Amino acid sequence: MKITLRQIEVFLVLAQHLHFGKAAEELHVSQATVSDELKRLEIALGLTLITRSTRRAELTAAGHALCEKSREVVQAVNALHDHARLFRDENLSKLRIVASPSVVNGLLPEIIRQTEAQYPDVAIEEIAVESGEVIEQLVSRKADIGMGRLLTAPLGYRCEELYQEEYVAVISRNHPLATQQELALSDLSDVPLLLWPREHAPEYYDALIAMCEQRELSPMVLVSPPRIVGTRSYL
Repeated sequence: MKITLRQIEVFLVLAQHLHFGKAAEELHVSQATVSDELKRLEIALGLTLITRSTRRAELTAAGHALCEKSREVVQAVNALHDHARLFRDENLSKLRIVASPSVVNGLLPEIIRQTEAQYPDVAIEEIAVESGEVIEQLVSRKADIGMGRLLTAPLGYRCEELYQEEYVAVISRNHPLATQQELALSDLSDVPLLLWPREHAPEYYDALIAMCEQRELSPMVLVSPPRIVGTRSYL
């Protein structure tokens, strides 16, 4: 029996969640399909990769060992697709850049200016999305390059640091502490921290909260509209 890429993809998602229902939900298939694809892969390999019980699933020793190799297979196939896509006629003269709001308002205009000057025959399409949607657009192949505050790269991609900027906490000029020359974050324990909804960018959101907690501030988070830029900056 042949091993298919779909079987490997199902195995990796299942290995991540260790739950057939959650894996099926992410893959947009039925639990029976997840179970069948895993069974076919196990038969082809002659190994048990995941043990099932009424409560949860667990990786076997073989399952653990083959996870990394399976990721390498998926990365290699994605790289092949990406490389082949570069040679399609419609992509030879077009570049799609997806960017989060802060990048669209700051870094992106200069990048596009330099790119158009260096590659005048390339048509650039910029796609503005919410912070957490950059990776989603890349993975779904709707963009070629993603720009945003990304802490890790999605499977099959790599991150390159373009620039660094300081993190700052902004308080109202009317706040009693606004006249102080220096402040510790812990001084702001009574000030709500305005952040976008966590589901928009959970990894970045959690990193910001961790930075506060490392500086002895457990912030009271006030959920804002997804974009705290432009007309929303009054917040």
